[in-house]
Amino acid sequence: MDSKTYWSQREAAQLRKNIIDELGYNKKIQGIYSYMMDNVQKEINGFYARYATKEGISLSEAKKRISQLDIDAYGRKAKRYVENKTFTREANEEMRLYNATMKINRLELLKANIGLELVDGFDELQKYFDTTLTDRSLSEFKRQAGILGESVLNNEKAAHSIVNASFRNAKFSDRIWMYQDMLKAELSSQLKIGLIQGRNPRQLARHISKVFGVSRNNAERLMQTELARVQTEAQKQSYERNGYDKYVFIAEPTACPVCQALDDKVFEVGKMMPGTNASPMHPNCRCSTAAYADREVLEARLAEIEAQEHKIQSKGIVKSGKDDTIKLKDIIIHRSVGAKARNYKVVDKTTGIEYEFAPGTHIQNAEVFAGKGTKHPLHDGVPEGLTEEYGGDVSKWQHVKGEGVLVGEDTEEEYPAEVHWFQEESVGKVKFKVKRWLDES
Repeated sequence: MDSKTYWSQREAAQLRKNIIDELGYNKKIQGIYSYMMDNVQKEINGFYARYATKEGISLSEAKKRISQLDIDAYGRKAKRYVENKTFTREANEEMRLYNATMKINRLELLKANIGLELVDGFDELQKYFDTTLTDRSLSEFKRQAGILGESVLNNEKAAHSIVNASFRNAKFSDRIWMYQDMLKAELSSQLKIGLIQGRNPRQLARHISKVFGVSRNNAERLMQTELARVQTEAQKQSYERNGYDKYVFIAEPTACPVCQALDDKVFEVGKMMPGTNASPMHPNCRCSTAAYADREVLEARLAEIEAQEHKIQSKGIVKSGKDDTIKLKDIIIHRSVGAKARNYKVVDKTTGIEYEFAPGTHIQNAEVFAGKGTKHPLHDGVPEGLTEEYGGDVSKWQHVKGEGVLVGEDTEEEYPAEVHWFQEESVGKVKFKVKRWLDES
């Protein structure tokens, strides 16, 4: 296999893994926003319950002065938030601003209470971004060390520096708190419009849900773009450490025309610049790079890497943190070139369509959840039926789940999915089926 084909396949496999990871990241972001929106809606509902009459509440009523009891209640809530949470520097600054600018009327008090919920939510969002981006940086350092043949160094300090670097005149944390300011301003506008138009809390909730949806989409886009940025910077530093002065741009399979025009072009590492000749070229960019070297040297290194990969055994089992599951190593789906190809038919029971795993990928997060080695036996008759059909020991069958990327027989489209199967040590893995499509969950 030539180096171009190898790098393309390797980065495509990494891209598929990243896509699965990013689905999980987006779920976490969605959870943070949902919790934040629920708390904001509770504040609004409480506001209406306290001040509204059967005719609703007017803007003039909302701007009436609040009592000292209301002011004291807000002060206690703000104090509790500060005492019970380890806020970031940015969050503490926002808290100070809310406390300093609170006007003494009902509407401004509502905005201040909503502000507390936003600070809490965006503080959690910033911390999650920091952890996730740091993990991606460290993972890429480790991956490049394996590719380039160098030992894994202590990269925590370098990763922290990469994550907190400015990109296009702003750090990721600056953008997160900019989204908070935008959300706060839009919520304030919706509250005022709602009061002027006499909207009830249910009507107002629909508008607020849309506002939160826009902000959440911004956060998801920022996460993907920042992941690409830190991955590129980790690649650049790895090339510099290991003496590579050139790299090749690798466009993702569904790349835009701008990125397609850069595919397979060689650039100097010293001039590597996201947005110019490296990912992210634009928001949501998932393109990558690879070290460029003398052909003979690189081909020798590729042969060494493939030889190491082929030795990896996926049969070993390690106990997970739970006492009723068994965590397995990632299961490699080898490419047909340079390795003994092994794939599995995976059936979507809903449609009857058969798929296979994308070559060059791994079945990740594999876990035995029933059968041998767990507290949960297989359903009556299942192990007997499997032994009758495939052989093996009735007592050794296991039910397993994992996540992988599937491809159709007549299409090259790729679909992340949770899959289930049965396995027995002397028989192997059988009866793969799609449990759910991850991009639709």
